[in-house]
Amino acid sequence: MRLPRRFACRRVASHSLRAHRGVSLLISLLLLSILSIATVAAIQTAGLQERVAGNTRDRILAFNAAESALRDAEDYLRREENLPLFDGSEPGHFKMNMFPGLQLSRVPNGTVPDGSSVEVWKDPATVAYAKTRGILYGAKTSVAALPELSEQPRFVIEMMPVDSSRPITYRITAVATGRDSSLVVLQNFYTPPQKTAL
Repeated sequence: MRLPRRFACRRVASHSLRAHRGVSLLISLLLLSILSIATVAAIQTAGLQERVAGNTRDRILAFNAAESALRDAEDYLRREENLPLFDGSEPGHFKMNMFPGLQLSRVPNGTVPDGSSVEVWKDPATVAYAKTRGILYGAKTSVAALPELSEQPRFVIEMMPVDSSRPITYRITAVATGRDSSLVVLQNFYTPPQKTAL
């Protein structure tokens, strides 16, 4: 017995509809997978960028604190009439190269396996020494503490060799830590204004 023609068309149409539904489901799952992968990648990238921005902010905070410590030391040297002897008896006051590790010259570092050299004033032992024996920011000038830091910066002052042909000059090394773990070491030379006799 043969089916009427209209029923045969309906059977072919329902079979075609089922095939289309299967392909639609497959395409939907494929698109959903691609969107999920793109979303996860975007979240990871955003998290990485946030960490980079936080580290950069912390580094800038530490750099600004070290700069402030240098200015604080200069202010102290400019204002103070009776500076202590730079013989190491008072913390943070040294003669040139008496304070270990503040030489600007590069020296071999025996702990580096490849035999390379490091700038001693950036050496971790030097930084630790400056952080314990250095002058605390504001201790000599009574300026307010810097906000948002894990600890206040410190500085060490070295008196350069005295020569009659030039004024007294000091080398200042400042060590500052940011809010988290960024560490900045800055160094500069400072010659206070020379006082003239009236």
